[in-house]
Amino acid sequence: MKSRTRNAGSSSKKKTSRQKKLAILRAERERRNNGGLSSPIPNSNDSDAEDEEEDDDEDDDDGLGSHLFGDLNADLPDFVVEDGEDDLLGAPDDVEMPLEFTSASHASNSEQFQIYVEYLIHDILFPGFITKDARVTNAIHRLETKVSGLNESVIKSAAWRPEFTRAMKARPKMEISTCHPMNHCDACNRNNQNCTEKVQFTGRRYDKDTLDDLDTDEDGETQDSNGESLAPEDAVFALGSHCFLRTKSAHTLSHWKKELKDWVSDALVRGGYIDEDGDIVDDGVIEMNDNGKRGAHLGFWWLSNGL
Repeated sequence: MKSRTRNAGSSSKKKTSRQKKLAILRAERERRNNGGLSSPIPNSNDSDAEDEEEDDDEDDDDGLGSHLFGDLNADLPDFVVEDGEDDLLGAPDDVEMPLEFTSASHASNSEQFQIYVEYLIHDILFPGFITKDARVTNAIHRLETKVSGLNESVIKSAAWRPEFTRAMKARPKMEISTCHPMNHCDACNRNNQNCTEKVQFTGRRYDKDTLDDLDTDEDGETQDSNGESLAPEDAVFALGSHCFLRTKSAHTLSHWKKELKDWVSDALVRGGYIDEDGDIVDDGVIEMNDNGKRGAHLGFWWLSNGL
């Protein structure tokens, strides 16, 4: 039964038209592959009378096909072009990739430690030229969060006196010596501890962010950074065996950044890269890249030297 709709059969006509064009393409491809010898190309004019009576939609479809396929006998233009020497590729140099789209955003703690050590190496070699980018800032934050949690756990579990804790956190060096057995522990304020070790917290106080020593005027002898009373450098604390072991761990965790920077600086001196004053003595570590920025050949130097 014939359909009474207006566009009945138009779908089959369009399909027939596309099939004819595909046949022309196949024949042309086959002719080229055979060096021009092939069966005759089907003539699109050899169609039924129904093809001549196609509606306006079919005419539009033929025009689109001619526009897409063009002259099949003409050579195709090269679609790969060479860029000029002055053309810019990629992102501009002054655009920084957001941290959340880099691998550093989800790197492990060991990888964050590597990022921080590399920053310290460059900061020691080129003081004042290196800034903390988002990658370094994220690494420091991740490491500090981890270390601070461990340190607070050690301090709280030991139940130390506040004046002892303030002295330990304020000064970066700890001098250890032995003493005759004493009954009272100056850290936990308990008796019957058989204290045979004593410690002194010394060294100039420093800025926790830059790690630079404070000026004499800023390094208050009687107050810490929070304005609370601080024991002098010559104060001696007798410790029991348990408090002594915990104090060594807590002091290292409290000043890990300062100790790490001092260790890296000493390693660079031993390696012959800088002198005791921090001046570069090996000019081979410096290079100027294409953008005129300072760089160094020490990107992975710390790996080969056991840092």
